[in-house]
Amino acid sequence: MMDRSHELFVRFVDQMASGRFYEAHESMERLWALCGYEPASPYRGLTQLAVALAHLEKENFEGAQSVLAKARKILFENEADFKSAVEEVQRRIDRRVSSDAGINL
Repeated sequence: MMDRSHELFVRFVDQMASGRFYEAHESMERLWALCGYEPASPYRGLTQLAVALAHLEKENFEGAQSVLAKARKILFENEADFKSAVEEVQRRIDRRVSSDAGINL
């Protein structure tokens, strides 16, 4: 039987992989809460990463960029392993922004 934090993390990964970004944000936020809402927690950064993708999905590019900048600060400064995931989200945002603007990258 999985403990609650493991269960929430597995749920987060599944939701992210299936494009359910808002739900993923909620799962990760619950995990972050279990850890006392530590401001520099990687769980906060992952919550923000999911929020950035939710904004992107709704074509709120300014919101996506803003929240991703916050996630990047936490994840890059505290956990080098998250850097490639954040960079991939940035590439997705850039591709969507440029395709909506008719720019080829």
